[in-house]
Amino acid sequence: MRVVGVAILLSACDVQPLTVDPCARVDCSGHGACVETPEGAACDCDDGFIAEGTSCRALCEGISCSGFGTCTTDPAGEEVCDCYESYAAEGLTCVPTCEGNDCSGHGTCSTELGTHCDCDPGWWNSTDFDCVPDPTCVTEFLDVANEVRAAASDGATLYVATDVGLWVLDLGYGGRYGNLLGGPARAVLVAGRTVYVGEEESLKVWEFVGSDTVEATIAGLDGIRSVALALDAGFVATAGGQLHVLQAASLVEPTERAVLEWGASLRAVATDGSFAYVVGAEGGLGVVDAAADPPERLADVALDGNLLDADITGDVIYVAAGDAGVHVLYAPAPEAPELVETVTMDLGPTGVASWQEGFLAAGALGLAFFRPVDGAWEEALQIPFSAEAHDVTVSSDDRLAVVALSDGAATVDLACMGF
Repeated sequence: MRVVGVAILLSACDVQPLTVDPCARVDCSGHGACVETPEGAACDCDDGFIAEGTSCRALCEGISCSGFGTCTTDPAGEEVCDCYESYAAEGLTCVPTCEGNDCSGHGTCSTELGTHCDCDPGWWNSTDFDCVPDPTCVTEFLDVANEVRAAASDGATLYVATDVGLWVLDLGYGGRYGNLLGGPARAVLVAGRTVYVGEEESLKVWEFVGSDTVEATIAGLDGIRSVALALDAGFVATAGGQLHVLQAASLVEPTERAVLEWGASLRAVATDGSFAYVVGAEGGLGVVDAAADPPERLADVALDGNLLDADITGDVIYVAAGDAGVHVLYAPAPEAPELVETVTMDLGPTGVASWQEGFLAAGALGLAFFRPVDGAWEEALQIPFSAEAHDVTVSSDDRLAVVALSDGAATVDLACMGF
């Protein structure tokens, strides 16, 4: 039997190509419409959604910004990361950065293990991104539940003048010796083992010699506001507008030598050698030569602001002037100080004390330290307190800043702060 092959010839016109719809099974996650492109199916997503392949994802869905920021959209509708402090955006991630972070000027910024500050001695990394005063350098005594007028220290003992008396505290043990007065104390000064306390109408003097105490009183002083010593002279400034000049050959038993009438309430007195610099309520700084016989008022310098306190170191005089700031005067000739500049600040200084090459200022916002840097005054330190600070002195051993607060007192270990 023979098989004969049969050939069937089909015309090309009879072949139909197979067509496939690329969008047939693409629903764009229910948040868009599929469109056909030369490359295949694509999604035209609804507002608030973005295409990922053949699906639509809500904008920022699943974008964590590395856990250090929040995903948002820019004006063009593109996803971006709004990164936290000390982090910067790289694509849709947030990475540590030190840009713009100077660690408050008291440390070095590092991005190792996240952004943080390696702080200088005496400063503490409180939030990773800045350096604040080390809280272990500051000791507050807020249990003095009376209005505080002034405070002073010899480095071992703290004397706090209040409206009910003079409280004495042992800084080494935190113990309170008790109240040395039965009435209000307005001013206190420590000179070695001798303590001077201004009451409303008298000056109390105590000298502590071992376990013995020698006491003296000078009466007839009207509203004491400030006490200062210079060589063998003592000065007492009063609210009644009088500057009492004392003969202090014996620190324990000073005698009154002269009284200068000022004509306005006095706030403070600072001394250098035999010269006294007196702050009055009428906006001036007066100069008194105690070596003259009788003591002589030599000059007055007009100053702006509410003058409240003064201190001197070498040829430089600092005057706290409330909202006006701190006036800096230069006195190469002690009898003729000249205003050099006024350092403005938000602190509203009511107290001032010279320290190293600059000054400490106490005010409503706490305690600040200013020092000259490249011809300008720079705030190198600010310590807030839980109560308003209104006076500051440096302990007689030059170790502590002693701050009078509205309801207590505080000491700041300046060496601990790195100064």
